[in-house]
Amino acid sequence: GGGPASRAGGGPGSRAGGGGAGTSGTVALLAERFPGVAAMLPPHQGADAFWLAAWWAGRPDAPSWLPTGLLADPRRVGLAAEAARADLVALGELASLDARVHAGSVLGNQVAGALDLAARPAVAAAEVLADERLLRHPVRLAVDQLLRRVPADWDLGRHLGAGADLASRHALIGPSETAALTHLAAVAGHLGTLERHLPGASCRELVEELYPEHIAPVPSLLSRAALASARGASLVDPDAVETVRAGAQRLLQEADATFAGHAERGFPGCLPVWEIGARVVAPLLAAHGRVAVLLVDAMRADLALSVVEMIAGTLPGRPVELAWAVVPEPTRTAESLAALSSGRPVPAGSVPPHPDAGDVAFANLGYEATCLLHAERDHHADELRSLWVTGPPVSVAVATSVDERLHRTSVELAGLLDETVTSLARRVVPSLADIPAAVPLVVTADHGFRESRNWGHGPEGRYSHGGTSLEECVVPVAVLGVSQPRGSADRRE
Repeated sequence: GGGPASRAGGGPGSRAGGGGAGTSGTVALLAERFPGVAAMLPPHQGADAFWLAAWWAGRPDAPSWLPTGLLADPRRVGLAAEAARADLVALGELASLDARVHAGSVLGNQVAGALDLAARPAVAAAEVLADERLLRHPVRLAVDQLLRRVPADWDLGRHLGAGADLASRHALIGPSETAALTHLAAVAGHLGTLERHLPGASCRELVEELYPEHIAPVPSLLSRAALASARGASLVDPDAVETVRAGAQRLLQEADATFAGHAERGFPGCLPVWEIGARVVAPLLAAHGRVAVLLVDAMRADLALSVVEMIAGTLPGRPVELAWAVVPEPTRTAESLAALSSGRPVPAGSVPPHPDAGDVAFANLGYEATCLLHAERDHHADELRSLWVTGPPVSVAVATSVDERLHRTSVELAGLLDETVTSLARRVVPSLADIPAAVPLVVTADHGFRESRNWGHGPEGRYSHGGTSLEECVVPVAVLGVSQPRGSADRRE
């Protein structure tokens, strides 16, 4: 009949059936509010017939048992469906039908045939995604078609954005079901911009604009989409995420190849890691006499954006300036820290593989400098506070948990980033409130990291660093200036 949640008989709140169509919540509501519609329903499966007629009205190849009168009057059946959507019992019967309309069912195949999205332009799938209100299966079909085509034309991702508010307008779809779609829509938007601007981009434009704004967010978004699609309720199939991921990797590899070409020419127009001291820290020392430095080992751009935002919230009133520097291969702590402490390039293998305790970032600037390694460890809490409060002119704390974590974990990227942000939020960021208001803070890193492309097919771990890629080579240089009263200055980012 019309589903498990039928209403029959008298009693408070009940409705009588109408039009000889049996008893169900949907039919009872229609008999009360749209008697002409109820009169056209068949004596059995009245609720199914109504909801399917509401979906099929105006579309071809409807099942022969659906009332032709309803199919011929889309406006009236649409108004009735809108009213029935507001009734919890009728909505329950729609949900019961929806569970039976899927890729493995006769009804599901009939719905797919009526839409015929594979044979039609992408705009047809976009229209379904924007207009569907009743069933999940048409949405899944539209999403699948768009995601198959997006890697060939990233600008099609603008149509995926129509799925972002499905939960607010669809009768059955909830926010958790659209999460993967929302992430993939963002991926397509970023890659569409990258595809348009990568050809001819200068090294500076690639490092300071395209990478942090449109490349760095993509791996995390793909990871979150994969996790969301693995949940049973997602509108996105995991295979569709992999289709988008494969297309994304091709474009991201093209960006890395462009970056490698710039690296061979010495990163023209960019800030090299060994010049951070002279060009960023030295002017702050000249103006304020002291600088606090937080160096987060292996903090690449996507992580840095979250961390800098979190720190800015912890230190309100400080203006924020965010720049980006490049670390040449090998992107390892030993060479990078030696370059930061000496102010000059450090060739591969010219320093011990593990940094010397005497290597203190920016020690070459002519000011007393000290460094606290493993600053986030519990037994260093008092030393860290003392460093921030009364340290020398160059007070450097090095947080090493990011690098330590990435070398021993195999969790998805989204999980790694979330764990890392949580760890820094708990152990390092709160300590920054001890930095005197008149002391500026520089937040930077020695290198980034990447996900190994051959992970799972050999002995290599999931994450590594040491080579030339945007993820490994581009590091943040954030300056949080001296504290100012609220409202006295605009924050610049």
